[in-house]
Amino acid sequence: MTANESSEQLIEPPAEQHIEQHIEQQPQRLTERPLAERVSAPASLPLPTVGADLTWRRLRRDDLPALLELDTLCGVEDHPRLVNTLDMFEEGFDAPSFDPELDSAVALDGAGTLVAYGEAVKDSEAATIVKVHLNGQVRPDRRREGIGTALLAWQEGRGLQHLAASDLHLPLAHGRLGVWRAPAARAA
Repeated sequence: MTANESSEQLIEPPAEQHIEQHIEQQPQRLTERPLAERVSAPASLPLPTVGADLTWRRLRRDDLPALLELDTLCGVEDHPRLVNTLDMFEEGFDAPSFDPELDSAVALDGAGTLVAYGEAVKDSEAATIVKVHLNGQVRPDRRREGIGTALLAWQEGRGLQHLAASDLHLPLAHGRLGVWRAPAARAA
């Protein structure tokens, strides 16, 4: 590696998995038709199945303390300056824009430990742009097993369903997704 090269790499998902393929790309006509006519989405969206020891299901209210534990564990590496509370998770669970039976996915291991969580929630205020927020996390000790990749694919599909269900004549926020790989440990 030269001095100008970074040890971090952007890992692109395969081209057929890019969200852009589902969104009509005609900037001059973006708002002439509703999103429902401009976005294609999967008709059905099964939960991920990755992980032989994992059980996938929807988030339940009684999972919220375990979700806080997962968030705290992941936060040490992912967002050390951000602290969430159980009240925050309860508020999000009760939000009118969140339907846990459609908008969430959790993975539990054989011991019942929450290993991964993901959600796709449409922003309830769409005055000038339509947004869908994809939030998720995987336990640090279970990363690099394909759990996050499968979860993100499910989230993207659910996000597209949200967009395709909208009759609004507004632009939508989307971006090319990638995953940042942390620098590899260097041999001494």
